[in-house]
Amino acid sequence: MLYFRLNYLELEKKLLKKAFLGIMLALLLIGMITYLLTVSVHAILTPPFDVLYVSSFYGGSYVKAMNGLMFFIEHSGGGSWISRFGTTFFYALNVSTGTQVWNYSADEWLTINFDSQRVYFGGNKGHLTAVNQKDGSVCWRLNLTGAILANPAVENNTVYVGVTDVIYAISANSGDILWQKTIPSRPREDAKTAEGYGSPPEPGVHTEIISLLSQDHYIYGVITHEKTVVWGRSWARYASSDIFCVDLSSKEIKWLIPSPQYDKGFVGVIADFVFLGNAPMYALNISTGEFLWNLTTDEFGLFPHEISVHQITSDVILVMGRDSTYVNTTNGEIIRKGEPGFFYKNKLYSCRTKLVVINNEVVPRIELREIDCLSGNISWTHTFLDLNEQYASPIIYNDVLFLVCSDRIYALRSSQRAPSLSFLGLDLLTWAIIIGVLTATLGAILMFYKKKHRGILSHISAAIFRLISLN
Repeated sequence: MLYFRLNYLELEKKLLKKAFLGIMLALLLIGMITYLLTVSVHAILTPPFDVLYVSSFYGGSYVKAMNGLMFFIEHSGGGSWISRFGTTFFYALNVSTGTQVWNYSADEWLTINFDSQRVYFGGNKGHLTAVNQKDGSVCWRLNLTGAILANPAVENNTVYVGVTDVIYAISANSGDILWQKTIPSRPREDAKTAEGYGSPPEPGVHTEIISLLSQDHYIYGVITHEKTVVWGRSWARYASSDIFCVDLSSKEIKWLIPSPQYDKGFVGVIADFVFLGNAPMYALNISTGEFLWNLTTDEFGLFPHEISVHQITSDVILVMGRDSTYVNTTNGEIIRKGEPGFFYKNKLYSCRTKLVVINNEVVPRIELREIDCLSGNISWTHTFLDLNEQYASPIIYNDVLFLVCSDRIYALRSSQRAPSLSFLGLDLLTWAIIIGVLTATLGAILMFYKKKHRGILSHISAAIFRLISLN
């Protein structure tokens, strides 16, 4: 009998322990669901909107928003994409206030990229400069022989730049050159760009890397050649480009093939595809460089670096230029076209001018539309009657809407801040905190129970043994 009673106590102990663990896990799960519901309810972007602030806009094109900053760049100058010249003005705005935090300017055409801490500037004078993202202070500067025409590529704390026919790998922390790789590309006389007679130019070859992208330990690039041939007083200039992929782990070239377009760079890398050029845009197999299909629309009308590609589903991409084009990546067929906008969380936000009647007068105002990228349907439209503006470009960062107008920026937040879901008079966030405290308390009780339970059981067992002995 004593044996069965002791086994019963041991079973009771195990069941009690499992019950405690079950209650803790249940409370933890309920707390997590409550917190996620709270976050999802608060993170909305629907009209109407409240104006948070209005700030001055200094011009330029939007580049990126991160770490509480919004970056813009303005180029002035000319030349082709391969031989650009001019000046660059770059600046960072505080997204909470709209004030300018710092700026950086140079008497050259700058290329640019980011990591989580720094901004990297390359230029046609051969300078590569790393700038602190928070305050604009220069971290380091490296001088290379030749122009840096492609935007630097950044991966795994390493910056990659192309100069003439060489890829340089540079430490993001120190600016030291880690290694370099020459791309064995050669000019071809398959495209004559100019010819003449008398006073011939200097013969020779001009080589530049004009585009770089990195992803998943590979770097993809475009290298161009301009070859001038002179015979007597006659001369001709030929142009050609190659595209290549370098394995960053082995530092070996994975593939190198002729490009169908001269002076066209890469647009983006998504899943198993690399996208090149515009009008047409080519899709390449990311592993082999094989050309799969091309998009023949001429509506992009922009340089490749002004086009963006976004993945909508596993087999649908959105190509954003002057228009938005949805493409089936399986065969390159166009699914539908639409207006351009700002891509955010699989939605497209587009502004246009709408004429409205205010105080018996017809005036232009900004209309914003949210378009679902999966269906193409318009989710909602909203006209900003109180803003005396007619043109704007939308930007969204952390569920705050920014309308960039000609000389000012409006920061707006949805007025519908969290329908107050509650239970027994307390909102969801309060319940999440209470459940978290309960879970921690039960955990402490369980730890105490595990330490003391053995002693309690021994006392109970001794008492039972004495009762049996008396009987």
